[in-house]
Amino acid sequence: MTNPTWQQRVADYADRLAEINESIDLILDETRVGTINVKSEELKASQEALSAQVQNLQNMLAEREELLAADDAVGSGTTLRTRLISTRRIDDARLAKRLDEVGRQIEVTRERSVALFVCQYHLANLGQELIRLLSGSTGGDTYGHKIGKPDTTERGRGGGLFNEAA
Repeated sequence: MTNPTWQQRVADYADRLAEINESIDLILDETRVGTINVKSEELKASQEALSAQVQNLQNMLAEREELLAADDAVGSGTTLRTRLISTRRIDDARLAKRLDEVGRQIEVTRERSVALFVCQYHLANLGQELIRLLSGSTGGDTYGHKIGKPDTTERGRGGGLFNEAA
């Protein structure tokens, strides 16, 4: 059996990266449903599965470095994509496009992860915030925002919108 070419190893890397990302997406969906239904045991299982997949994603970084440093790596550049594009071969350009697609998918997943974390963070404190609001307490607010004194510097960093809604 012959050894796979560098391009074949890069294609395999892209496929595995996409699979890990898809797994993370599915876990985020489960976590979102668990959050909606307030099922803490499901959330804990989802968080453990998510941690394992994030670790797999981190392990892929080492593999990318190995591919970049490989003796049989094609082209020149500091990324897999730039190396592939520099060869000016159509098959390499297609593979570079595949890497771009996977990169965009990972970015969307990252944004979903952050949004879910922010929502869970606020839901975790919802009971305390409701009690504070109903009792008229003047306790601290999310991100240190002062009640009744909108701070425009908070807007854009995430806290202002949630504080105004509260």
